[in-house]
Amino acid sequence: MRKNKKYKLHLTSRDRKILKFLWRWKYASTNLVATAIFYNASLATCYNRLLKLKKEKYILTESIVWNEGRAWKLSRKGLAAVENELSEMENFGWGGENPWHDFLVTAVHLGDWARKRPEGVGVISEQQIRRYHSSFLPDFLPRSDLCRPDGYWFRISHEKESSIALEVELTRKMDSRYTKSKAFYNISDSIEKCIWVVPTIKFATRVNNLHVDSRTKKKDKHQFFLVDDILKNAWKAKCVHGFNQGASIEDLLYRFAHKSPIESPSFSIGQKILETKISYKKSTT
Repeated sequence: MRKNKKYKLHLTSRDRKILKFLWRWKYASTNLVATAIFYNASLATCYNRLLKLKKEKYILTESIVWNEGRAWKLSRKGLAAVENELSEMENFGWGGENPWHDFLVTAVHLGDWARKRPEGVGVISEQQIRRYHSSFLPDFLPRSDLCRPDGYWFRISHEKESSIALEVELTRKMDSRYTKSKAFYNISDSIEKCIWVVPTIKFATRVNNLHVDSRTKKKDKHQFFLVDDILKNAWKAKCVHGFNQGASIEDLLYRFAHKSPIESPSFSIGQKILETKISYKKSTT
């Protein structure tokens, strides 16, 4: 009696795009992968393909502590499958250290632009900053050992090349760390603003005080948003501390892009990609 041949998954170009996406962004919800890569297919199609990649151990799921949900991440086998397509990588590695932090960074960073960004605007992830050879990063981004932000939005289509940094701080660091980041932001003229995501207003006030004093060149650089507000409202979360207090992340980024915000439904793309439900069905898997 003939034995059934073991099924071997053939990696398509879209599969490879998924693997490279997860390398770049570390953790992603099913909705985020569907939004960024499966824009001409259903959420069910996306989910079923992710399950096949997981079965073949190209990707894994990991718990996101915040709401007992789960998110997708790249495996060692997945990295090996696309490693030759990551020629920009100088420092070998993948994944992150804190799933909840990294998931939140990705959701805030991509937000309502997860499918399409305004013309002339780009994004650089923390993984790229950490792993890429410097020649593959925009020349105007700072090169410094003082601080490594959680990512950048950058603008290249206008007279002045510029960027906005992202910092997600879920726990307080030692003051000496903030002394270094203060120095970094003071000497980095190409960074227009820094969007901070923090747990409380008290936390925001303390971190801001450690970054702004009489010697600070640009006192309106640091803008603070609360984690709970982002989890509820995504990019419509309001700044609670800083020069742009009351403005939303959406306001700051579209202003930076020299575009007007697009009228969005009450439940935005940014809110959808924050869902930590692996299955597209009502019950989680």
